[in-house]
Amino acid sequence: MDTHLRPARFDDAPAVARIWYAGWQDAHLGNVSDELVEARPRSSFDDRALERVRDTAVAEVDGEVVGFVMVVGNEVDQVFLAEPHRGSGLAALLLAEAERLVLADGHPEAWLAVVPGNARARRFYERRGWHDDGSFSYRAPAGSGHVLVPCRRYVKDVSPLVSVADLQRLLGSVTVLDVRYRMGGPAGPAEHAAGHVPGAAYVDLDASLAAPPGLAGRHPLPDPAVFLAAMRRAGVSASRPVVVYDDWAGHAAARAWWLLRHYGHPSVRLLDGGWSAWVEAGGEVSTAPVSPAPGDFAGVAGS
Repeated sequence: MDTHLRPARFDDAPAVARIWYAGWQDAHLGNVSDELVEARPRSSFDDRALERVRDTAVAEVDGEVVGFVMVVGNEVDQVFLAEPHRGSGLAALLLAEAERLVLADGHPEAWLAVVPGNARARRFYERRGWHDDGSFSYRAPAGSGHVLVPCRRYVKDVSPLVSVADLQRLLGSVTVLDVRYRMGGPAGPAEHAAGHVPGAAYVDLDASLAAPPGLAGRHPLPDPAVFLAAMRRAGVSASRPVVVYDDWAGHAAARAWWLLRHYGHPSVRLLDGGWSAWVEAGGEVSTAPVSPAPGDFAGVAGS
C-alpha cells in the first residue's frame, strides 16, 4: 500500500469536500445542533474546499485522497479521514504534518477547536500531547440565522524552545526544572541555591539523568525507575507542561528534554538561552527553597 502526504491541488477539492462533509456531520450531529448540520448542504463544502485548497495537505493511499488537514497560521482548522481509513494511523500523520506546518510558519504553539461532545476527538488529541485550554463559542451560519457553537480550545507547543518572555508569562502553569551542570564547573545544587527561576526544582544530572559511569560511558542512560522517581519528586506530571534550563549551552537541559520525551511526556520545552538569558532579560531570581508537590509522571520508554 502506497501512502504519503502532499500539498493539496485544485483537482483534490471534490475528494476533500466529500471527506469534509462526512466527517463534519459525524463530529457535529448530536454534539452541537441538528439545525446546524441540516442547514449546511453538501454542495456548500465544494465551494469551501476550493477556497481552502492552498491551506490543505492531503493523505493519499494508492493514488486516492483519503484524508486531509487544513492549517491557517497557528490554527489547525480541520482534520478528517474517510471512514474506511479511520484508526489506520493516518490521522496521527496528518496531525503531525499540521504541527510541522505551524512551526514552519514561525509559530511556537498550535491550537484547534474541539466540540465538547465529541469525546473520540478529545481523546485523540489528548493522547498526542494537546491539552484543553478552556472554552469558547463561535457563531455559525444556519439557514437565515446563526447557531452558537460551544467549543473547547486545545493547544500544543510545537517548538522545543520557549522564550524568557513566554516563560515569565507561564510561571505557575508549568513545571520548571533547573538542570544546571557543567563539566568541571560549579556545583549545580550550589548554583541553584544562589538563585533560580521562581519555583524551579533542581534536578541533578549525575544522580537523576544518568547512570553511574562505567563500561557504558561517562553518562549512560539512567535506570528507568531512578529517572521516573526523580521526575515525580521534581513535581513532573503528564498533564502539566515542563520547561527545563541549564547554563551549559543547553547540553544538560537537552538531555532532560530528550529523556522526558523518550518516556512519553507530551509537552517539554527548553528555555531559549538558558539561565544566562533569564538573568540578562531581568527575569526574577529566587533563592527560596523549592519543595514541589510530587508529580504523577509514570512514562514508558519509547512511548
